[in-house]
Amino acid sequence: MKKWLIGLLVLSLLAGFVVAGCEEPVEEPVDDPDEPVEEVHPFEDKRVRQALNYAVDKEAIIETIFQGVGSPSSAPIVPAIFGYTEVGPYEYNPEKAMELLEEAGFGDGFEIELYHPTGRYPQDDTVAEAVQAMLAEVGVTANLTTYDWGTYLETVLVPPEMAEHDAYMLGWGTVTLDADYGTYALFHSTQWPTAEVWYNNASYYANEEVDELLAEARVTPDRDVREGLYEEAIELIWEDAPWLFLHNEGQVNAVRSNVEGLIHHPLENILAWDAKIVDEDEQDLIIAIGAEAESLDPLKMTSAPAATVAEHMVETLVYLAADGSLEPALATSWEPDEDGASWILELREGVTFHDGEPFNADAVKYNLDRFLAKGDFEGQDEAAYAFLLEEVQEVEVVDEYTIKLHLEREFAPIISHLSHSFIGMHSPAALEELEEDEVVEAPVGTGAFKYVSWDRGEEIVMERNEDYWGDVTELDTVTFKFVPEGGSRVVMVETGEAHAIMAVPPTEIERLEGEEDIDVVFEDSVRVIYIGFNLQPQ
Repeated sequence: MKKWLIGLLVLSLLAGFVVAGCEEPVEEPVDDPDEPVEEVHPFEDKRVRQALNYAVDKEAIIETIFQGVGSPSSAPIVPAIFGYTEVGPYEYNPEKAMELLEEAGFGDGFEIELYHPTGRYPQDDTVAEAVQAMLAEVGVTANLTTYDWGTYLETVLVPPEMAEHDAYMLGWGTVTLDADYGTYALFHSTQWPTAEVWYNNASYYANEEVDELLAEARVTPDRDVREGLYEEAIELIWEDAPWLFLHNEGQVNAVRSNVEGLIHHPLENILAWDAKIVDEDEQDLIIAIGAEAESLDPLKMTSAPAATVAEHMVETLVYLAADGSLEPALATSWEPDEDGASWILELREGVTFHDGEPFNADAVKYNLDRFLAKGDFEGQDEAAYAFLLEEVQEVEVVDEYTIKLHLEREFAPIISHLSHSFIGMHSPAALEELEEDEVVEAPVGTGAFKYVSWDRGEEIVMERNEDYWGDVTELDTVTFKFVPEGGSRVVMVETGEAHAIMAVPPTEIERLEGEEDIDVVFEDSVRVIYIGFNLQPQ
């Protein structure tokens, strides 16, 4: 209520007492000092969330920290994604930020706990420190807490009652190139993390109108109508500001010049099955990446490092090529029925898993039922990314090399979702050997490489699959080394200790470009980097 209006009411009451004269004065209730006062967390007011977006200079972060590689986020997904609509960015305006904070009742500032990983995203430590400094300029104290990647996910992807942070840094790549993957998983209220499953709406965002729009877009076959639904949803999300929207990531890798055939995929993968080391007898390729896979089990996988490693050993039914096209992989063709309520997939014949077991329709059903906790897996925990196939009600084996996916209703992104690395085909025989609550550590897939070893915190090693159904790779082995510190990765590629590295620190790009025996590779990325706000503070 306006101060002038409160004053007017008080004067009116006093005048009433004077006129009444004989009336007893009314005793005002006295606050009980022992009664707890309910505090309002700043992030419960969207003006505060918007203020923090205005307080951070994204252009400065890109220019000074990333040397111009990347762009300020203008939506929760990048422009290359189907369903993208431009609604931003939030321009740098600290005066506007302070005005909004004042309106929300937090003009004197406040303090938050901001968690961030180290080594997972380019310059993640430096970005967190820059955000910390910019927030301080508008009176917000951000206390930084840093974790390695594996520990970080266990700390952030938790139910709201277990969350101890106020804000967290994460990135999200829409690796199906469809807005469903970049919006439903992160903003639909059914996707809050639980104690059992690492769902991805770690801001605990809930908006009924957004829920309805995203749910409708999933089952709407008309692309133009879907685009309109995503436009409405993204506008609402942007206004609600459940994130501090930072930047669209640029991908910069470095490769020794005698390595040919590496695929630098915009999904933030580096793929080696077509690679070879020129003029060397030993074909043992070493790639240094910033973060370790948190798991290689489809039920638990949640990150690009896991996908990068897994794709070499475990294949999907459909492959999303670097140019964005969907290509046959373990499925050779797919088509919907007349009403769109089911899909028929023909499978590749003559394929065997690394343990010699046959790949067929039974194997596909086993894997998809396990992923969805359906069929024989009813009642068990579904995969963290089960939302990818949420409309699949039943997986039917039609014959040895044909499956039919029965849907609850039409599901527009289903084929692009089947290309997702986390829906890879593992040997059912190997999965059946797992003890209760045990997860996959040694994948047994159909891919171009076979699992050899995993030295936790150090490296994963794989070897050539001599019985691969496709073109057998020229490499003998591929080793992914986990090296969080960017400068250390640079030294490794300079000295030849690694043949390729991912995520070159921007400050080292110019130097590496001057090295005759090193190629610097720039690739677009589908990843946005953001700081999520905990909207359900305890």
